[in-house]
Formats: sequence, C-alpha cells, structure tokens
Amino acid sequence: LDVVNDDVLLHVFRFLHVPDVVAIRQTCKRLSVLSRVRLLWQTIVQEQIVSRGLPFINTIARPLSKMRQPELEARARRAYRLSLAWSTLSSTSSTSSLSQSYSPSSNVFDIRFLPGHDGRRFMTVSGGIWFHVSIWEINSGEGGDSSESGGGQAARKLVEWGPKGLVISALVLNDVEGTEATMAVSTNRDECVSFLLCLQSSEISCLRAASHQPMLLHGDLLVTSNDFSTTVIWNWKTGAHVTLQQPADDAGLWHDRCVQVLLTHQSVLVVRARSIHLFPLPSFLVASPAPISGVEPIISHSFGWINSIHVQVSVCGEQSSDDEHESGGGRKGDWPALTILCREEGADFWSAQAHQIQMYVLEPNPAFVSESTSTDSSTSSTSHTESPAANIPYLFPPLLTARASSKKGYSRCSQVILGQRGTAVWIQPRERSGMGLVGMAGGMTMGDGDGMGDDVAQVKGRPLWTNGKNDWTSVDYDEVNGRIALGTSGGRVVVMGI
Repeated sequence: LDVVNDDVLLHVFRFLHVPDVVAIRQTCKRLSVLSRVRLLWQTIVQEQIVSRGLPFINTIARPLSKMRQPELEARARRAYRLSLAWSTLSSTSSTSSLSQSYSPSSNVFDIRFLPGHDGRRFMTVSGGIWFHVSIWEINSGEGGDSSESGGGQAARKLVEWGPKGLVISALVLNDVEGTEATMAVSTNRDECVSFLLCLQSSEISCLRAASHQPMLLHGDLLVTSNDFSTTVIWNWKTGAHVTLQQPADDAGLWHDRCVQVLLTHQSVLVVRARSIHLFPLPSFLVASPAPISGVEPIISHSFGWINSIHVQVSVCGEQSSDDEHESGGGRKGDWPALTILCREEGADFWSAQAHQIQMYVLEPNPAFVSESTSTDSSTSSTSHTESPAANIPYLFPPLLTARASSKKGYSRCSQVILGQRGTAVWIQPRERSGMGLVGMAGGMTMGDGDGMGDDVAQVKGRPLWTNGKNDWTSVDYDEVNGRIALGTSGGRVVVMGI
C-alpha cells in the first residue's frame, strides 16, 4: 500500500460497505486517517444510503454538504444497521427497550416523537378526567446514541402543560424545525378550538387560536378540518387563509373524519376516513395573501370501509440532496410518489383474517403541467386545458403494490404508521389474548414476500414484541432512527429500538 497514493485508496474505499470502512481503520495509522475523510463519507452516504432509499434524514431540508464527518459517519452506520435489522427481521428477532416511564393512573392517549431530536425526545398526551401534555427526553449514554446500548433507562420529563379542565381532542407537531409554533392542540371545552403552543426550555405558552381540529402544522401554516367536508389552511401570522370544500354530495350526512393532510407537489392531499381528496395548491401559499374560499378537489378516491390509513411522501431512491428539488421538481414527473397504507376491513365478519394491510402508490403524472408553467407558455395553454390529466399531479386511482394479513380482534389502538422508506408498524390483536407489535418492510426490502402473479407482493408482517396485558393505547414510529414508542392505559410508556 505504500506505493498507492491517497486518492486511489479513497476511491477504493467508496466501494466498501460501511462496516468494512470502519474496520479497515484498525489496520494502520494511515488508513485510519483516510477512513475519516469527510468527502469519503459524504460519497458513501450519497451512493450507498440515500440513493438506495435506506433510512436517513431528509437531505433536502438538511443537505449532506452541511454535515460534518462525525455526523455523516454516525448516520451512515445507523442507516446500515437499520437496513440489516429490517432485512433479517424474523419472529425470533428481539428489540431493545431504551426507556420506560410511568404516569400512575393516567391513560396515554397519544404519543409522538419530536422532529429534529433523533428520537431522543417524545411527547405524550395523558390523563384521567383532565388531560395534560408532557415532553420527555431519553437520557443518552456517554457514547452518544443510546439505541446502540439497548439501555432501559427512565426518560426525564422536560415540561408539562395542562390547564384545569383541559380535554384534548387532537394534537399535531410542527414538522419544520426552528419555528415559533411547536404544536397545535384542539380542546373540547365549549366548542372545538385549536391552540398554537410554543415550547420553550421550561414552559409551554399559547400563541393563537383557530377553529376546527388541527391536522397539520408546517412552519407558519396551520391546517384545520372538521368531521364532514371542510378543511382550512391559514397562515397564523398573517391571517391569510383558504377553505377547501368537498362537494355536498360527497359529504352527505355521514361523518368523514379527517385523518391526515399533506402538502404535496403543487397540491394538497386531504385524507379522510372514507376517502382521499386532491386539491390544487392554494395561490396564497405561493404569492397572494388574499383569502380564498370554496376550493373544490381536482380528483377524489375511496378505499371503501377502512379501519385506519396513513400516507407518506416516498423518498426511496432519492438521487440528490443539494441542488435538486429547489423548484419542486423541474422535469415532468420528477417528484416523489405518494405511498398509502390502509388497514382494510373485510366483508366476512366471522373471519379471523378479516383485516388486510394494503399498500398503494400514487405515481407522479408525467403529463402534469403546473399553473405557473401553463401561464408562462401562453401559446400552449389551449392544449393544456383540453387534457384533464394535465391538471392532476398524480395518477389516479392509486395502484395496489403490496398487502399483508392482520388478524381481526379487539384493539385499543388501530393506527398504522408508514415510514417514507416503505417500512411500517402496527398493533394487531393476538388470538384469544394480548396484542402484538408488528413490523412490515414493504419498500426498503420486501423481506420474505411472495409474488402474487398480479404484480402485487404478499408481504408477511413480522412480530416485534408481545404485550400480554392487552393495554396498548398509542404508538409512534421513527423510521430514520429505528425507534418505536408505545403508550398504555396504565400510564406506562416504552420506547424500543429495532
């Protein structure tokens, strides 16, 4: 190796797997120094982690060029370990308990990981007659990431908020770091009102109130909705707002509870219990601050009778992190697909296998032409309006790509959680007693799935943990950090590492 220069060795190192690069530094001082070159780890992350769709943080919000070598290496090693854990997961695989916390006589109604804290901080909504919101932090060991140690230490409560008489009906966290509003909470005192809360080092303060239940908090944008047909997007600082309205014949007299709202490519996806609706991107989000009302959906779809649903913007196979996507996808069809996970009810009420976990994909529409593009190209505006598909950024109806079986039975928590890389977790009833936490690897790796002959993969869910007390009430999943948080009706909170 003495006759080989450093550039050649670094070029060779980029083709080694992550554990091999770490191991080679044990051979000699020169290789140890070369294995810590920042550019080497940026290349490894881009070529072996990000481009393959392995669990990694959003490189658009946080470019690789802004990360230092220790962070690049630590995140690459974690992503590689998680990919191996998912690909080799079996019914005998074990998970490590990172922390356990207790709130005696309190039911944990909701639990969420806080964005931007690498799975170390989480929030709980718990209480008996009255509710309170608590922020917890998992104490990391001296080595840094506690997920490597499989500790089991208690989490430390940072702050708690719960005015007397508080009853919480919904809560969302801000998915943009460094913004003033940390979360939005809706209460049911006199009527459903959403409060914006700001989390400081030792207190939570109320910023502003809005009507309906909060569904999304994205920077300065708050999205609220009712249980029928109305969704409101507003900038809580400027007061500009837009009302998204389903047609009256779609809403009817039936409850169609809003489950999720996503700001997608040049559009807004409203996910309800019985249907999904794609709306055009409100103009005030782009330029004009004037209020808008009565915006109707471009297209809608119904999955029928479903138990729960979760939609994610897929990042599998992401190719670039620094310069692309600045304009929201320059080429036609060059934006991420939407992945939808549904727990569907079966028509046979007596069947033990009545639940089906099904994964759908909304692919980008290559014929879509944005409003700005059609405005600039006045000569071709006539041809755009003649093609209805040119107004829809995604191809409808959603395409069924994978399915898994889930047993039917009593469960306090019917939620399914889908990660951006195609892995998912849910709680399913066991036969006769107890409940099991199940994980599915659908996009990152198909695991032991079998081809169905109709281009739909049959994916087998793998049990991760069993709860004999049958008291799980809430669950959250941090795919990037490989952590799962579980709350129980007895006030117990467990955070596990995959």
